[in-house]
Amino acid sequence: MSLRFVAAFALCLSALPCVFESRPSAAADEGLRTLAAAVGLPIGTALAPGGLDDDAYMDLAARHFSILVPEYGLYMSQLQPAPGVWDFGDADAVAAFAAEHVQMLRGHALIWGLPIGARNPFGGWRPTPGWVHESELSRSEAIAVMKRQIETVMARYRGQARDWIVVNEALGSHDVDGVRLSPTIWLETIGPDYIALAFEHARQVDPSVRLILNDYGADYLGQHGGSDRVDDYYDLLAYLLAAGAPIDGVGFQFHLSVEYDAPTVAQIADNMARYQALGLSTHITELDVRIPAPVTDAKLRKQEELYETVLHAVIQSGVADVTLWGFTDRYSWIVTGETFENYPVGTLLDSELAPHPAFAAVRNLFERHSK
Repeated sequence: MSLRFVAAFALCLSALPCVFESRPSAAADEGLRTLAAAVGLPIGTALAPGGLDDDAYMDLAARHFSILVPEYGLYMSQLQPAPGVWDFGDADAVAAFAAEHVQMLRGHALIWGLPIGARNPFGGWRPTPGWVHESELSRSEAIAVMKRQIETVMARYRGQARDWIVVNEALGSHDVDGVRLSPTIWLETIGPDYIALAFEHARQVDPSVRLILNDYGADYLGQHGGSDRVDDYYDLLAYLLAAGAPIDGVGFQFHLSVEYDAPTVAQIADNMARYQALGLSTHITELDVRIPAPVTDAKLRKQEELYETVLHAVIQSGVADVTLWGFTDRYSWIVTGETFENYPVGTLLDSELAPHPAFAAVRNLFERHSK
């Protein structure tokens, strides 16, 4: 972590409340953030921990994005590897960089658990630390752990993080009170009200921020392999709102594949509209488009079309913001992680930071909509 990151972060904390708006200087080169701002759209990216000391990578992050998300830095397993032992190193580095470059920090995510007993798609990594799983917590103890996590993390970035993904990937296959929930450690120890409790406590900690529920596979009507999940997500949000949970926004991950995803603008926009009718802001939180080997011109064209379709729908339907889950294959979880095998492309830039055709398509789309 460079000293300038630390200095900028310390300056921000000493001058709270801070204001972070997506407005680069007029003299700045026209990166994606400038072009997107011309159509009223904040655009963000997740920052990989492995890239924080990569100057070329970080320079591109500053030029092109107005929202930054620590890709792993705010998960509980990273922040609190042992009870009461906190490590904010990666998250503080991203927060400092965001402060220095007039970017918003998104909190992602306060509470997240993988399904118990299911195949781990991350090579054994879990968003909740081992001690939470191994401690045999009672309901009251688990609630106390959850609340302490929420209040400690939110308090640290108060004034800089404008919104928080409070609960991530709560949707699943277990029927609980008529809604479908994932069998996570939080559901097992606390019960189905853990989601509402998390949002209620987050609201108490910082009433000024936007609180978001986030999930995958429910991005557009008729989504491949997820038609039930698309409606289950809507039912879960409607259920939680009816129960009084203070949810302000809904996040859609949009991890797409050129192999089987082919949404239309209308399928995306119509899905967004029904959540907006519930009074929720809508957010594209983790957009990427993966390509399996061999990479061909036809597959690159399909990637280009998918980015264009999603962003056209975002602009048309009044989505609040869009965040890419990484912008270069050099650090993409698709290319370098253990979830997907033999997918050499997953983002807008290749591993050498050169643009795929989709990058120019995104730029051109923003330019067309700004005229």
